[in-house]
Amino acid sequence: AKVEEISEMLKTGECQVIDVREYPEFEAEKIHDARLVSLSNFEEHAGAIDRTKPVYLMCRSGNRARQAADRLLKKGFTDIH
Repeated sequence: AKVEEISEMLKTGECQVIDVREYPEFEAEKIHDARLVSLSNFEEHAGAIDRTKPVYLMCRSGNRARQAADRLLKKGFTDIH
């Protein structure tokens, strides 16, 4: 999906954007309405992620987002981007 499509879905509540960077990175530059769930605290907060909506993961390079995606897959999530 394109950034514009994701932004619109986020506004209407059709998806969720989870930022897995650390707090200082998130504060320096963030997507409006993205939720911070740092990879370092991911396990304790992953339960709050809605299974019924697509999950878009973001980080600086993609490495942490891939790790978070693997963790969500193990928890039964299927719509991860």
